[in-house]
Amino acid sequence: MSGIVETEGQSEDFALSDDWSKVTQFEEGPENDKDEAGPWSSTTWCLEDKTYEKCGQKQTVQPPDPPLLKELRNPE
Repeated sequence: MSGIVETEGQSEDFALSDDWSKVTQFEEGPENDKDEAGPWSSTTWCLEDKTYEKCGQKQTVQPPDPPLLKELRNPE
């Protein structure tokens, strides 16, 4: 995944619809001054004419549990 998904040291994960028409990217917020990670946010991408376009964004969400891509999650 290195070089494809840039995490900048933060945890990320993804969720996919069964037909891959929607892909949701989850990102953990940056650490605060107490070295605690911030809340998660999500961006949804929808398939439109063979390309994915941003179609939604939410703040303070729960990432997939269990993680889809545990390699992109930082140990807690």
